[in-house]
Amino acid sequence: MKLNYHVVDVFTKTRFGGNPLAVVLDADDLSTEQMQTIAREFNFSETSFVLKPKTAENTAHVRIFTPNSEMDFAGHPNVGTSYVLANMATDAPQKLVFEERVGLVEVVVSYDENGEVDTTAITSPMPLFKGVEYNPIDAARALSLELDDVNTDHHTPRHVSVGANFVVVELHKRDALKTLRLNEYAARAMVGEGPAKAIYAYTRDAGEGLDWSARMFTFRGQPYEDPATGSAGGAMAAFAHDLGIKPLNGEFYNVTQGVDMGRPSAMQLKMHESENGAIVEIAGSSVDVMRGVLEV
Repeated sequence: MKLNYHVVDVFTKTRFGGNPLAVVLDADDLSTEQMQTIAREFNFSETSFVLKPKTAENTAHVRIFTPNSEMDFAGHPNVGTSYVLANMATDAPQKLVFEERVGLVEVVVSYDENGEVDTTAITSPMPLFKGVEYNPIDAARALSLELDDVNTDHHTPRHVSVGANFVVVELHKRDALKTLRLNEYAARAMVGEGPAKAIYAYTRDAGEGLDWSARMFTFRGQPYEDPATGSAGGAMAAFAHDLGIKPLNGEFYNVTQGVDMGRPSAMQLKMHESENGAIVEIAGSSVDVMRGVLEV
């Protein structure tokens, strides 16, 4: 079996920045085990697989895998996959709808003056969920920092989600964000049996025009740092909105991530009111890096 794939960098317009993503097309005949093996072969933070939709009016059924497991929802795979599919389409679609484990994920596609895909914006599949709070001492230990580095003026470290689970930790200074190191054992001890096996550390000491700068570490399976995490940024934006913290520009939260690992990314996070509460739109650019044929 031969399948076409694309590799794109997401939340950036510059190749070799942002977060790399492999998008495997026409994956209907792959088993779950084969998808997991392929994701492990690419060894990116996530790989997405595009299948025919179960319902005709939707665009595609999309499955998302880390090298270790399948995910219910993730930000950058949706932004990147929608970029690939919009570029492949002949009719310049304005909207895409993906079927995923978490439910339906809607995408709005924006084009530049030349008719090229500029940004893709996904809507979180659920409003803000606020889970347990954590001791700042434990959060500092999990990040190899001092207690004084953790900022609790706005909130204590807390489990939040808009579809994927994270512990969000605010830091006072950019230097702390730059120098932190994940202590896997302390992080696992902090969350225990809870579902949030990832820490999103951020600071508002981020530079002109930025609402915050962030780093995200996951310790679900093999620990790693993610260059750009839309689902984590989206959860933090929804949490900031819940706390009454408005975007600096009045419209959307402007956020950067991945700078300290040499893969700078940028995303725009905008809140919308819905009948189920405030939901977040996660928007960013993507850029083609490579494409090829996968043989299974």
